[in-house]
Amino acid sequence: NCEGVWDHSLGIETDAGRIVVNAQFETSVPGIYAIGDCVAGSLQLAHVASAQAHHAVAGMVGKKPEKNLRYVPNCLYTNPEIAWVGLSAEEAKKQGFEVKTSKYLMSGNGKSLLEGQERGFIKLVVDAKTDTLLGAQLMCGRATELIAGITSAIACACKAEDLAGVIYPHPSFSEGLGEAL
Repeated sequence: NCEGVWDHSLGIETDAGRIVVNAQFETSVPGIYAIGDCVAGSLQLAHVASAQAHHAVAGMVGKKPEKNLRYVPNCLYTNPEIAWVGLSAEEAKKQGFEVKTSKYLMSGNGKSLLEGQERGFIKLVVDAKTDTLLGAQLMCGRATELIAGITSAIACACKAEDLAGVIYPHPSFSEGLGEAL
């Protein structure tokens, strides 16, 4: 809730105390933009606010936004770390996808064992018809680092078979991704 953060006499539209914006993050008052935690429907993550700022600036100067807001990596800095992006298997099924999933337990990952972080897993969600990666859920050491590459793969509509053909360094946490594929 961002009540009290701005001057309400400006007439900016709100929803449950948060500012309503358009696709360029312009408020209901032309020329006034909002990003971050006070935006209605926004995820409260610093990297989301930063991407929204890029969108807002692009809108201000009439350029195409450079950031893809469709796939947002979510990160929890717990032990083990938790991260996810894209669709879960349940969400994908609800959207009409025929899905296949794979899950790799990090207790078999050499780097996880070396670092004493063998608790966890990497789960991938793939469109069974196109072999396109749709989502991932991770609970493991370095999950918040690993999710960036997975986010790129989803945004670029990478095929699981292509990603499985990539060489992953050994020993590394990323090797778990190769195993999951």
